Amino acid sequence: MRATGGRMTRRVPHTAPDNVPEVEVSAAMRQAWRHAAGGRHGQAVAWMARAGRMASGDRAVRFAQAAVLLGAGQAAQAAHAVEQVMAAQEFRAGLKLLVLALCGAGAWSRAAAALERFFIRYGFDPDLCRAAALVCQRTGRPGWCAPAPDGVLHWGGLPAGEVPDMALDGQPCALPPGGSAVLPPYWRHVREIRVRHAGTVLLGGRPAPVALGATLGAMWPDDHGLAGWALLPARPDHRPELHLIDARGRRSLTLGRGRVGRHDSAAGPGLPVWTFHVPWQALAAGGSVRVVRPDGQDVTGSPLPIGLPAARPVFPAMRGHGAAPVRVPAAAPRCRVVIPVYADRASTLACIDSVLAHFFLVRFVTVMCVLWLNSVCFQGFWHGVDRGG
Repeated sequence: MRATGGRMTRRVPHTAPDNVPEVEVSAAMRQAWRHAAGGRHGQAVAWMARAGRMASGDRAVRFAQAAVLLGAGQAAQAAHAVEQVMAAQEFRAGLKLLVLALCGAGAWSRAAAALERFFIRYGFDPDLCRAAALVCQRTGRPGWCAPAPDGVLHWGGLPAGEVPDMALDGQPCALPPGGSAVLPPYWRHVREIRVRHAGTVLLGGRPAPVALGATLGAMWPDDHGLAGWALLPARPDHRPELHLIDARGRRSLTLGRGRVGRHDSAAGPGLPVWTFHVPWQALAAGGSVRVVRPDGQDVTGSPLPIGLPAARPVFPAMRGHGAAPVRVPAAAPRCRVVIPVYADRASTLACIDSVLAHFFLVRFVTVMCVLWLNSVCFQGFWHGVDRGG
């Protein structure tokens, strides 16, 4: 506390980013959101900046910081912050925030490009209607359009009473008066959609049906069964549909909202996805197991041999020994061998023995460290090998 002009003001402490407990970061973020909800945007920005200093590498904190900056009217700073967050991976919530921030900053050309990407990849969002109208006015676009993932095309910005022209795979498709229309049932399967007015393609007038209906997902084994996640990028709040297939047949998976460890999700940093878990006892004893999307395509990590549970990390560390040369060079080069684990324990050990035998023959000094990786993309062992002359 300090006195300023007869008033007592509270200073937000600067905290070093090293070894800060997660609870302190969360507490700073809660303070920021509380101040933002109360309209105290300056204090909200200060508290979120503190959280950012304590967790400078946390993309979820940086995304929250961008949102608080936008709420405080610092649109240009918010746009810069969210662009940095999305440098690694673009996501729906981030692109939406970027559109609003660029509009607030008056960067209309950049806002038009971002809004078009949003409409094409993620479809219609009622929160962006006003932004779309402003972008069209400031950039001279004839209007905008965006199909919702449920098959309703929305448009706006056209002269009163006028309707855009739509073609599906080059075939004209008449639209009724108004601001929306239900698309034909086959719209998801066409290769090309074009929406024009007076011969000019509207903002968002080249939607991508495949992207709008996409289902992302992955699966992997853990100590207790089969785990995984799924997400509809265009509709992250809707429950995806997945099916599990094994020797017992095909059945639907039950998914619930959750997070996948501490990794950034496909929905965006700090945002939940839809997760599932099937215990080993609920799976067939042999063969392989698949998790498929509605179109029948496998998610990442599928299919998976049922024998994989035997290769779980029951041997978390092993070390290979070999005869070292009498004289080891002072600066020995290093190499790393990656052995993916995708079958049973016997096959894995046989592969490791083969690698060790090869290095023994060429008189390498070998030190093998085995690390079990449990990620959404793969499981494997990293074998670090120090190589001598």
